[in-house]
Amino acid sequence: MTKNQIIKKVADITGTSKSKTKETIQVFLDVIIEEVKNEGEIKLKGFGNFKEKIVPGREIQNYKTKEKTKFPPRKIITFRQARSLSFLEKEYNNEKPK
Repeated sequence: MTKNQIIKKVADITGTSKSKTKETIQVFLDVIIEEVKNEGEIKLKGFGNFKEKIVPGREIQNYKTKEKTKFPPRKIITFRQARSLSFLEKEYNNEKPK
């Protein structure tokens, strides 16, 4: 599902305009990104956690020239789903929920 599809679905359910819904969803995403940058983690109970993670740097090699280069460490945002959503994973893997 794309962002535009989410906007359309939320607009249909709430009865608001697509432009207002798009603005609201964009503000929501901007707040998540900004807070993860500043605080390092956001917890949405019943949904999951967004957390900043530092991926360590490593040495990489150009296979054609055999030249070695250092790849710097970088920050990424990870998401871990809440336990209450684990039934989705089980359905996806064709397992029976407990």
